[in-house]
Amino acid sequence: MSDDRDFGSEDYEMLLALDDETPTKQLQRATLSELRSLPVIDFVAPAGDGSRDEGRVTCLICLERFAEGEKLKLLPCLHRFHR
Repeated sequence: MSDDRDFGSEDYEMLLALDDETPTKQLQRATLSELRSLPVIDFVAPAGDGSRDEGRVTCLICLERFAEGEKLKLLPCLHRFHR
């Protein structure tokens, strides 16, 4: 069995169907009140070469790097984003 085949139209349709069944489609957005209640932290750059810390030094929403001391919102899953 080869893993390097091209996707065909039937593959695309199957992927679209999977997307429709994904539970995250049923999640609701956070309210403004919920967003405001998230803790605010000061960004401190991780020690070391940073090769494994890209997700910790970059905002997952705007994809900009955090600046030292910048205020961030912290989610329960420990992801962080610009305030």
